[in-house]
Amino acid sequence: MKTKYFRFLYHGDKGCFIHAGELEDTATQERFIFVYLSGTKQAEDHKNAENALFLYPETVDLVVAGDDSQTVKAALDRLMKRAKIKMLIVPCKEMAERLSPGNQPEQVVCLSGDKVSDQSGAESGGLWLERAGWKFFIKSYQEGSLVMAHGPKDAQPGKVYEDCVMCVHGLDRKQWEEEAAQTDGYAWAVGRTLYEDYDVCRYQKRKDGDCYLAGSLLLGNIKAEKYFTEINRDLGDFMREIRFFLLPGLGREKDWTDDLLETENVNNKRYFIGMEQVMDQKVAARIALGNFYQIPVSVGEEQGIRCAGFFKYAK
Repeated sequence: MKTKYFRFLYHGDKGCFIHAGELEDTATQERFIFVYLSGTKQAEDHKNAENALFLYPETVDLVVAGDDSQTVKAALDRLMKRAKIKMLIVPCKEMAERLSPGNQPEQVVCLSGDKVSDQSGAESGGLWLERAGWKFFIKSYQEGSLVMAHGPKDAQPGKVYEDCVMCVHGLDRKQWEEEAAQTDGYAWAVGRTLYEDYDVCRYQKRKDGDCYLAGSLLLGNIKAEKYFTEINRDLGDFMREIRFFLLPGLGREKDWTDDLLETENVNNKRYFIGMEQVMDQKVAARIALGNFYQIPVSVGEEQGIRCAGFFKYAK
């Protein structure tokens, strides 16, 4: 069976939100690992902090620094010391210039405002990438911050994939540390769907049947009320494929907009993720009370959520 496997982790560590993803395709033999970082901008000492749930791989293909906060810089420094980074995308030139010496990324791209300081690939001031049959959109809407969206290149049922199985679990640090060393890639994804309770499963598409929901939108530290209309316009139909939302400001009420809940009234579960240090109860209430399928999630050092699943090729 030709299959594309995926697993995603959403959690927080010492003031830094970390989203890690892994793709593995048995048809093309491709494997791709990516990381997105966003900081709470809290004044804490992160110099000696260790990531609680994210265990470092040897190589990370893509790292996106969602902002230039001290928490993101500290997490990036730790990642660079332990893993080889192929491509790093930062929101400002100053951040690129101050990278720690030593294990430098193979390629550094700066997205500042509407400018891309690298070769072709820019579209409407943003950067579109395709890796392992997965699409990525990264753009700076607000100075010093990057928004990222990702999802399968072909999300229409029957076109490339005939089925999709997905499950979403809660996660604690002890459980993750025990499992990560023993399992990897698609074996991990399949095992979770077969042997554990999960939130959603099988044929994860919109009820009207026009696309699967397997995407993530990571809004980082932006003021959504000001920029969300533009984000929605840039993503277009891609927005309908989003299942996981990292809340603007990591859940702060001052950065929230109710427009987030109006991106297609999808009768499938969608997850709205914030950081436990900053997520406002009023924001969580608006999400939870608005629709049965809208689920607010608070992540931190000791808890996170993970998504594991696979697409089955149509041929």
